[in-house]
Amino acid sequence: MQHLRAWRVLTSPLQASQFCVLCVRSAEAHQSDLAYCGLAPCSGAGHLCFRTGAADSPLSRHHGLLRLLISKSSGSAPAATSTSHEGCPITVDRSSSFHVVTGGPGSGKTALLDALRCRGFATMPEAGRAIITEQDAIGGPALPWSDRRAFAELMLNWEMRSYREAASTTGTVFFDRGVPDVIGYLRLSGLDVPPHALKAAATLRYSRSVFIAAPWRGIFRNDAERKQSFEEAEATFRAMERTYREFGYELVHLPLAAVEERVRFVLGHSGSIPHHA
Repeated sequence: MQHLRAWRVLTSPLQASQFCVLCVRSAEAHQSDLAYCGLAPCSGAGHLCFRTGAADSPLSRHHGLLRLLISKSSGSAPAATSTSHEGCPITVDRSSSFHVVTGGPGSGKTALLDALRCRGFATMPEAGRAIITEQDAIGGPALPWSDRRAFAELMLNWEMRSYREAASTTGTVFFDRGVPDVIGYLRLSGLDVPPHALKAAATLRYSRSVFIAAPWRGIFRNDAERKQSFEEAEATFRAMERTYREFGYELVHLPLAAVEERVRFVLGHSGSIPHHA
């Protein structure tokens, strides 16, 4: 069977049982492949695209010819979530199901993510605290009080890896901070933002609505990883506000409320349903 080369999944709204693919090669050269996979031509605003009306079509059963993920797009900016077969990328827009929770340190973000995970949602942990723990364990220099630029690079790598990991899942994913947080951190530290970090923030997109937690003196605490003062937490919050807005996100402010109330607030605004609810 000839290999069907595909470029990317279109970002127009999809039905639950449809796939839309923009093919690089001509349709005529692959009619037998398309028929085998249960794909039929359909219109696509000048693009060459195909669809299947059955979730159990041969496309989903075939041993690796194409592996496409169902995507329901809500008009968010396209994401670079991809898989490949023999070096040919296939891109799926998952950005509308990737929800970021950002804000200042000690504002209850991690407690909220823990509660969402207990509800059955996939979550991605915060980069900063994990990196500090790992660097401390090995006597590494990439710490915010030793080498902020090295620390930021490790955070960027962490966030990109988290994004790729999330792309391999299905359903809603909540992130404890995202790629733009790294840019906000660099600016807050008075450091130049390298072009590759800006490119990462522009390419790896999340849901347009980003949840942000304001500093809350009533729950703010210092610990081994969190050494900032409350004033520094407020400055971090403002830096993240500016950065996310710069990248075209709309901020949804979390209420100063108990964790369960915050969970209900987030689920109400994101319209999310847990994987095994």
